[in-house]
Amino acid sequence: MPTRRRFSRQQEPEFALITSMSLVPLAAIFLIVAVLAMSTYGIKPHAIEVDLPPPGPPASIEPLSPPINLLSIDREGQTSWNSLPVTRDELQAILRQTLSDNPQPALHFAPTGDASYADAMALLDQVRQAGLIDACFVLSDVWRYRQYEDADPDEGLQPSQRHGCNWRNG
Repeated sequence: MPTRRRFSRQQEPEFALITSMSLVPLAAIFLIVAVLAMSTYGIKPHAIEVDLPPPGPPASIEPLSPPINLLSIDREGQTSWNSLPVTRDELQAILRQTLSDNPQPALHFAPTGDASYADAMALLDQVRQAGLIDACFVLSDVWRYRQYEDADPDEGLQPSQRHGCNWRNG
């Protein structure tokens, strides 16, 4: 029996060599595929090409955003033009000047929530008589007062302020 054990011990190392497989050919194939892919698609530069204007003074300098005027009225009936308090006579002169501006600025009317309806309508009538209720007239913040049952109407997203003002270029 001892001879059989020696014979079986000699057989084990031969079988152990066959059980492991070499990964070198697999790695070589992946390397070849990677090199072929790199040569096919090439290496992209990290820079972005931008066409810049030629040096020199610009042909025309225009504002980045169109001009906007803000007209508001509060609870006491105080009228404000671009957040500065004005009287009705001063407002009439400002409206005449605004009508002659080129390009005509957009006019945003934003009464406070507790402003008197009669005062707001009288102010709108003055703007109408000046001829400024047109495509450049916008009722600002109307979205705040559409839901009367909400305690805080400012929560939520504000809709975009779209208006069809046709800018007159001179």
